Amino acid sequence: MFRQFHLLCRELGLLGGELVAIDGTKLKAVNSAQRNFSAEQLAKLLTRIDARLAEFLQALDNRRPAGRRRDHGRRDSRRTGAKD
Repeated sequence: MFRQFHLLCRELGLLGGELVAIDGTKLKAVNSAQRNFSAEQLAKLLTRIDARLAEFLQALDNRRPAGRRRDHGRRDSRRTGAKD
């Protein structure tokens, strides 16, 4: 969900990238070989995540009555500038 929100904010020009604000949240840093990704590995991982998310959303739609199904392709249409 955060990834979709972040992509939407970037598309709307809400993230300029000139300033970094830190709120004091402490996170455990882990940089083991299993959690360290190259750009190529990260792209593959995001592709797999997107595919699993699409499967999950489709499974949800399959449980709804036909007239109440939703269009989950909105994120992609926003990338291309198409209207919902």
